[in-house]
Amino acid sequence: MDISFWYPLQLTLRVASLATLFALVFEVLLACVIHRFRFPGRDVLDAVLT
Repeated sequence: MDISFWYPLQLTLRVASLATLFALVFEVLLACVIHRFRFPGRDVLDAVLT
């Protein structure tokens, strides 16, 4: 197989990995904020995210 097959596959895996890592970090931090603090709209935000 040539580079016309491997490059798009490598790019897709790289983008998917970075998006997953970013989402994981962002969601864990957001979950900590929702768990720890009370603020207006907290229940709505929790409902939207789950």
